[in-house]
Amino acid sequence: MEKTFNPEIFKKTFDAYVLKWHILVAILWILAFLPALAYGIAKYLELLKIDITPFLRVWDSWGPLLGNITFGAITSGIVSIGAVSFGLVSIGAVSFGVIAIGSVSCGIIAIGVTSVGVFAFGNYAAVGLIAISTGSTGISPRVGGKASGIIAIGRQTSGLYALSYEREGNGVYMFSPERQDTEAVALFTHYLRKFKSVILT
Repeated sequence: MEKTFNPEIFKKTFDAYVLKWHILVAILWILAFLPALAYGIAKYLELLKIDITPFLRVWDSWGPLLGNITFGAITSGIVSIGAVSFGLVSIGAVSFGVIAIGSVSCGIIAIGVTSVGVFAFGNYAAVGLIAISTGSTGISPRVGGKASGIIAIGRQTSGLYALSYEREGNGVYMFSPERQDTEAVALFTHYLRKFKSVILT
């Protein structure tokens, strides 16, 4: 029986995954900035000389965790938060680390607007062994979404295995509205199971 491809379901499925990825990244951003928030609250309470119980004293209760966290314009440390940051976990406008979160990020796991890493997740662009770039959502026309890697997922992709939302994608094995190579379809439908509904029998 011949299999047919439904481009409309493909785009809806892609958008559903993008929404999930955006929610995940938003949660990671919130968790990443919790120490900075705790530090800010503690300093504010200290400035006001408000005496509260040790349980509620944010800086004291977070002290052991925050001991290895550095804050500043340019920072380095195990966990560093700043405009330019270097560390095991780095968070900032420009960040470099094993886990890097920032507008421009570079690391083994890199999350940001533009990201480079082994696993790179970028809104505008991502380059890595596994690269996911979602592009903008909620506006038309979409911008960004450029991904390059061994496995690349995005609006415009290039790689060995590429899942591309639009026609600009270029992969050795491609899964897009224009091309449905067997190898790419097998890979992406195995790990992103909702794409199985795109291929109709």
